[in-house]
Amino acid sequence: RRRDDENPVPTLKAMCDEAGIEFMCSQYLAVDCDVIAGLATRGKISAFESGDDELISCARARFESLVVSVNLGKRIPQADDVWTLQCVSEYPAPRHKYRLSKLRDGTFHGVSDHCGDPTTGQLWRAAGARMIEVHMRLHDTPEDNPDYRHSLRAEGVPYPELQAYIANVREVEKMERSRR
Repeated sequence: RRRDDENPVPTLKAMCDEAGIEFMCSQYLAVDCDVIAGLATRGKISAFESGDDELISCARARFESLVVSVNLGKRIPQADDVWTLQCVSEYPAPRHKYRLSKLRDGTFHGVSDHCGDPTTGQLWRAAGARMIEVHMRLHDTPEDNPDYRHSLRAEGVPYPELQAYIANVREVEKMERSRR
């Protein structure tokens, strides 16, 4: 259990490093870019801020590249250093609202997964997602937190739901390699 004054972000970064996955953390304000810049090589902008040109410009200045979640029908930022993730801003998001064809045709690089299900990552990867963002909640996240219902539970180290999610994605990657 962490103390209230402890910042869990460096611990989560270390866990990602150990698991061989990239750590990112969304920025909502320009000041957030300064806090995260020392821990991540890519900035991350949520779908709600995807139209905030000032925030995007600030993040592009502080990170090697940028990941932007975008809801279907919204403006998709176009730049070589910007990766786009298909997003459904419903919490939890119904699977049928995601459009796998948008991954296959290259409209999006990946998915911002708001389903809260350890099995969805394998679906996104099989459809062609090159990047998947999944939400995880800490054990002390209050139930009234907006991310609570669509985040994987982090109860019990080493976070069994997150580990299952990663294992499912890795299984698809093994299947892809075996076809070559």
